[in-house]
Amino acid sequence: MSKSEIEVFQKLTLVSAGPKPDRIRASLVKHQTSDWIHDAGTEAKIPENSAKDKEIILFRHVGSTLPRALLGLMRSEGGYSVANILPTDKDRLSIPEYNSLLRNFILRVARPAQKALGFESSLTPPVREVDHFIPEAAAGALRAFSNLADKSTSILNFDDAMRWRKFLISVHKQDQHLDPEILKTWLVEKGGWKEDFARELAVNYDHGLSAFREFDRFSRASHHGI
Repeated sequence: MSKSEIEVFQKLTLVSAGPKPDRIRASLVKHQTSDWIHDAGTEAKIPENSAKDKEIILFRHVGSTLPRALLGLMRSEGGYSVANILPTDKDRLSIPEYNSLLRNFILRVARPAQKALGFESSLTPPVREVDHFIPEAAAGALRAFSNLADKSTSILNFDDAMRWRKFLISVHKQDQHLDPEILKTWLVEKGGWKEDFARELAVNYDHGLSAFREFDRFSRASHHGI
């Protein structure tokens, strides 16, 4: 991992032009293990699964070497993709924990199912540049804020706050958002921020963008006389 890269949540997609999605589903379920159990009970309670075509597949990790968790695959065009992995015995998973669970699922379940049926899989890289998530202008604004900010205090001074606001506006204008957890990771690992302050900034970023989007919706509604 280079000095400018950060670890990010990986994404797994299972797809094939040959086997239909229901056959991919059947192969995954068939290759469940003692550590990765197909959770049919919880799956049946999901409204999206009431139709003939099952939209979601749930696997519960009950092994002892990694956190216990529930992995959900959502039906997508031509197959399935992992929508999320949620811990069952704690509040949240770290990025390394999430990725370790995902790679373990691939090794124990997805890859054997893939060999048996012949579908294709793709896994995104575990590290990315911040420019991968937001446009160059927004990434530049983030770096300028971080490089020039006074990190010795627990609040932003006026100039730092203006640079932070410029970053938020730049992200909002491009409508290409950075996940708050990834932003926090970047601030700590690449920006040199204390974790508590980085977390506060990530929350402020999330709330700020939400406020911008709400203002845009209100403006459009007012313009159309709604």
